[in-house]
Amino acid sequence: APPPALADWRARVRRDPRHFLSLCAQLDCTPDIWALHDWSVWITPFSRPGGSRFETTFFLCCLNEPPPVFPDLVEVVDCQWSSPSEAIERLISKEILLAPPQFYEIRRLGNFASLSDLHKFSLDRESEGTERWMPIILLTADGMIHLLPGDEMYLEDANFLENCMSTEKKTEEIMNEGLCQHKTRVPYNVGENKGLECKGTYLLEDNLSEELTYMGICRSHP
Repeated sequence: APPPALADWRARVRRDPRHFLSLCAQLDCTPDIWALHDWSVWITPFSRPGGSRFETTFFLCCLNEPPPVFPDLVEVVDCQWSSPSEAIERLISKEILLAPPQFYEIRRLGNFASLSDLHKFSLDRESEGTERWMPIILLTADGMIHLLPGDEMYLEDANFLENCMSTEKKTEEIMNEGLCQHKTRVPYNVGENKGLECKGTYLLEDNLSEELTYMGICRSHP
């Protein structure tokens, strides 16, 4: 069961984030923010004029055991712990939905054979910082593809970054073209990365590990 005063503190912190410091003082604790490591930054691609867009930062925290979680039933209504492979299996079976950045990052986590390997990698690359990625939407004759930085079709030009691209070719044709690929098809398939060197990032492989300890999946209200 949630701690007795949790709902009250949540309400106070929502009204004024500075109350979080008061909560820490009352509990005589210090949040272990040093255990958080910058992982990636994603910007919502342009899809239509006036559509909501966000800049989302992902942080990594490696834990030996899953901590207790008490959803607020407002933004988060459920929380589950899964390995990367389990999450992908549940996506394929349509038990859960994943936004493109979450799908990509879960696939990325699956490259690590153990939690210690992941932790070491996050420490080694931390000094390099993170790049902000904004996908470009490419509308094909039969679907949609998200182009990512490094793909030979990705153009860092305002005319393309702020508009959707289109082609008369089918998705499969685009996915099989080019020497340097960094793209994801929607609906999802295994990402294509051919000839791409991305500093500080493991490329996608189909070797999702069962050993990688817990990753949280939060389900929000539609």
